[in-house]
Amino acid sequence: MQLVNQPTHGGNILDKVFTNRPDCFSTLVSKCLVKTKHLSVLVSPDPLRKKSSDTRVKINIFDLRVHNIDYLRYTLGTHDWSKCLASTDIHYVYDTFLIDVHHLIDQCIPKKSVTVGSRDPPYVTSLVKSMLVKRNRLRKKGRLEEANRLAEKINLCIQDARAKQYSKMSQASPKQLWAAVKTTNGAHGRTHNHLFTSRCRTCQ
Repeated sequence: MQLVNQPTHGGNILDKVFTNRPDCFSTLVSKCLVKTKHLSVLVSPDPLRKKSSDTRVKINIFDLRVHNIDYLRYTLGTHDWSKCLASTDIHYVYDTFLIDVHHLIDQCIPKKSVTVGSRDPPYVTSLVKSMLVKRNRLRKKGRLEEANRLAEKINLCIQDARAKQYSKMSQASPKQLWAAVKTTNGAHGRTHNHLFTSRCRTCQ
């Protein structure tokens, strides 16, 4: 049975996905993340099985838009630091200062958790991953127009990330170029320590 039942290019169904168990799969046709008139086709198995070799961790990303940073700046300026400055014990002052600052950051800067995997390519930043999660939720709710608009923003963020990645490759050796290609293809693991939200031209 053909799973794709919506046009994927113009008015034609160019993509063919056949199975003898249509009850085990679902498809979703939507705007592609890359610049093309061809729509993307997402085929999802049920249940969705993750590869055991993919190490996944949860990280926090912070909303660093200007209005949140301004709110934090104002709160830091109006905060009562008397408790911190009253002591002559430098260790106590430092620890109290850090506690207060972290509390104010939590109060002023919204954050959310996303799950990233070792197999994710470098251009799928924590910000891109959070936007992908939001896009998928919009799709599941049938809000395809909003999902398509978000897909365009994701595409620009990926373009920015890849442009930065390759900006210093003009003088690279063949070995360095090949290493960059393998990195783009997700051929190596990577760590996700201390990741904060990336900023791209569409999200500032």
